[in-house]
Amino acid sequence: AQRLEPKMGPCQAKEAGPATEVMPVPIGINGFGRIGRLVFRAAIANPAVDVKAVNDPFMDLEYMVYQLKYDSVHLRFAGTITTKSEGGKEFLVVNGKDIQIFH
Repeated sequence: AQRLEPKMGPCQAKEAGPATEVMPVPIGINGFGRIGRLVFRAAIANPAVDVKAVNDPFMDLEYMVYQLKYDSVHLRFAGTITTKSEGGKEFLVVNGKDIQIFH
């Protein structure tokens, strides 16, 4: 009997060999409400994901910091969170990484 190997689908990752370096997937988060913050926390904790930007036209930067730091359900954020403004742009600085904010 002939054994058929399963084919890889477009969303299935192939095993990386020792010389293969996996680059993180850049993402942007649209909305920083309950779900957006949960996605943000999960993405920051995952080395395969690189958060580049957050878009929320209804929340100012200082309130984003507060909401991320002090979540009543998921407790305090374990990392560091600060803000930065540079050249008219706003950034959320999380664990030393700049994440651009759009309003």
